[in-house]
Amino acid sequence: MQDYFSQRYGLWLSNALALASLVTLYIAKTTSTVLLSSVWTAFSLGFTEPSGMGYISEYSEVRLRGFLCSSSLVMMSIGVLFLYFVATLAVWRTAALICAVIPVMSLVLLPWVMIVVMYLSLY
Repeated sequence: MQDYFSQRYGLWLSNALALASLVTLYIAKTTSTVLLSSVWTAFSLGFTEPSGMGYISEYSEVRLRGFLCSSSLVMMSIGVLFLYFVATLAVWRTAALICAVIPVMSLVLLPWVMIVVMYLSLY
């Protein structure tokens, strides 16, 4: 998708899907709704990885690029650890809303991220 649009729109779509999946999980009343939320979460992760790796490989310094690209799995594991920590403190529905803060922050801050072509033409 980022080939046709840009990485920013790929990240926007992945964060919007993540937010939709967490809100759907919060309001879920049936098992099928919970499964639908899981499918949306999987699509969100699938859209996040290529766009995130594209930004890392194009914006980071050469000496940090390998470390940052290889640490994406560690960062996902830290996110899951954060989710488990929140789930021990709150009911699972409330934990879904607490975790929805991260996609909301990403959607709010995403307009200030430069599009790669604009960034490369400035320098």
